[in-house]
Amino acid sequence: MPFTSQFSLSLELAKVFPLGQVVQAGTEQIVGLVRALRKDGSDFLVEEDLANIFGRGRIEPSLEADFRKAVRVGSILPLHADSPISLDSGPGATVRRVLIDRFYMSCVMQLSFLMWMHEETSLAAALVESMLSRYHSQVQGATPDPDYDGALKTLQACSSQTSQYSWENLCAIIETRFPRSIRWFYLENSPLKSLWPNLLLGAMDYLYMAQSLPEDRLVMVDNPTGLVPMVIWAHYILGLAVLIKAVQTEM
Repeated sequence: MPFTSQFSLSLELAKVFPLGQVVQAGTEQIVGLVRALRKDGSDFLVEEDLANIFGRGRIEPSLEADFRKAVRVGSILPLHADSPISLDSGPGATVRRVLIDRFYMSCVMQLSFLMWMHEETSLAAALVESMLSRYHSQVQGATPDPDYDGALKTLQACSSQTSQYSWENLCAIIETRFPRSIRWFYLENSPLKSLWPNLLLGAMDYLYMAQSLPEDRLVMVDNPTGLVPMVIWAHYILGLAVLIKAVQTEM
């Protein structure tokens, strides 16, 4: 095809497909999302990095439905009876994205749960350490230089926007299954209720690998530390079969 014909064809295609407008619209949409997330206190890049990890999980349908129902509820309350100023407690940008995209729903649900079980600064530090370890281990898709401040802000935004959903009921179910260990559950810093860093690191990949081929893959944990969050995460959230073998210890 002669050059002039190619040039004419390019001009005609540009008329049919206004690429400049498409690029501009896409850019405006991304910038708008970044602004909205920053306004909520979250970090766009950290959200994407975390979603690439936790978004791989398939959430139990009934739990997802209950979660959606809880977090989409908002309210507008006036400061007082005659006040023109109202407080809007509806979902922020992080949750609004969740309600239309299951990839982000999976991520936010799991982070909401982990935030409920752990102190926020220690969880942010553990996530950053785990993300860095995944990168140094050359895990596919792992990103370098995770940002602690961004991770902390994202976790806080996620927690505040999903606080309508209570994870306490699932925790109570686990506690009733272990009457002999009940005193361990009520310790202020019970080792059964916190994931130690290496367990979190392993769970960030192995749970989703097991979920992809549940009949062919088995994840074994030989330490009771982190029992409660691990069982809730694997069984009640991701729907994996969990077998707990009793050991002869005072725990």
